[in-house]
Amino acid sequence: MLHSTSKHILSCIISFILSILLTMICYTLGTYFGLFNKALLLDAMNKSSYYESVNEYTLEQAEDLAIPAGLDSSVFKDVFSLENTYREGKAYLEATLNGTSYVIDTSSIRDSLSSNITSYADINDISYDADNSQSIDEFIDRVCELYSANLAVPYLSYYKGLKTSFTKVIIVGVPLLLVLSIFAAFLLTRLDNWLHRALRYIAYSFLGAAVMTAIAPGILLITRRYRYLNISPAYINKLLSNYLGQSLFIYVYSAFILLAIAMIIIVIIYYMRSKLIRR
Repeated sequence: MLHSTSKHILSCIISFILSILLTMICYTLGTYFGLFNKALLLDAMNKSSYYESVNEYTLEQAEDLAIPAGLDSSVFKDVFSLENTYREGKAYLEATLNGTSYVIDTSSIRDSLSSNITSYADINDISYDADNSQSIDEFIDRVCELYSANLAVPYLSYYKGLKTSFTKVIIVGVPLLLVLSIFAAFLLTRLDNWLHRALRYIAYSFLGAAVMTAIAPGILLITRRYRYLNISPAYINKLLSNYLGQSLFIYVYSAFILLAIAMIIIVIIYYMRSKLIRR
């Protein structure tokens, strides 16, 4: 009886260790395919109306600058086009995520704004001397600077470096965790003379790992705490919130995979036990 109890306790301990190892594997891979997934970030930009928000936010700032310059909002007509912002935003994002620098092209904004100001001056019989012309050029430069700054996502400058470092961890860590997991499962099969009993502990491990993998992301998704990042401007906050939300679902999907494996093992146990009973 004591020998059987000792094996049961040891099997429970190894089963718990295996569940931790499986959880670590899921969190590691979930982080790589979630937080470091370029496709998710691009999708989050589209779903958060990022490009439209950049244009709106820049227009508000530019209109504030136009007042002391003696201009009105009409000079910004068709200056910030969604097509141009989408093209430049996507090019900037892909370059940044690949670790290369990219200078946002503001030539179309500069040309459109300059043309609109000239038309505005002609319609209102305004003539600009050399000093005024210099002020207008500085105004256009400032608007272009605002546009470039608003379109960029400063937090992404760390993306490539972090992903490279994390990839190195995965290359070593995931195979090591897999080897340890296989060894733990092997020990469980050796501790019991009946394979279906050993598989029971392995099933417990997968069930436990599924719960541990899903619980934290699940709570964050249900409470939506990830949305309260308190980042300005609001469209950056919305982008990162959508991105984090989609990344959290990767952990939940991983948990469902663990749960499915556990169910398959349970079914196998049932059939193995049924065969033994029929004998």
